[in-house]
Amino acid sequence: MKKGSCASLLCALVVVLVVLAEARVTEAVTCNPMELSACQGSFTSSQPPAAACCNKLREQQPCFCGYKKNPSLGQYVNSPNARRMKKGYSCASLLCALVVVLAVLAEAQVTEAVTCSPVELRSCLDALTSSQPPTAACCDKLREQKPCLCGYIKNPNLGQFVNSPNARRVAATCGVPYPTC
Repeated sequence: MKKGSCASLLCALVVVLVVLAEARVTEAVTCNPMELSACQGSFTSSQPPAAACCNKLREQQPCFCGYKKNPSLGQYVNSPNARRMKKGYSCASLLCALVVVLAVLAEAQVTEAVTCSPVELRSCLDALTSSQPPTAACCDKLREQKPCLCGYIKNPNLGQFVNSPNARRVAATCGVPYPTC
């Protein structure tokens, strides 16, 4: 099966669990470019990013669009240092460099959070419990909750629903890849 179908499965299972068991998961990604201070050295020198930098980069990944859209941070996205990083490192390193530039040079804080709640996936219930295709609202919510899927997978109350064929189908239909946690 495709990785995307796993995300659909996860979505379906999470929705079923929430609706049937009324379970709640509260986990949020708090966006803060200062969290990426471990990446400063790789931005200001030719060294590759350290493991701590990469870990923070992965943790802050849901925040990059918000950083880019923020007027006080966006001006640094096309800085010469960011372009230099793009030539020498992977895309992840470039994103890291951009966020570090934003955090260190602009000294700005962005507070934007993804609130993880399987209840948000209730619009997927029909698709998860039948052969009906997911609605546009379901796919939108599944994409919105994408940063939360690993948390749902790791939650013992939700994990039992991860292998549903309908959930995999919903994720595949919505184009949401199954996370590797």
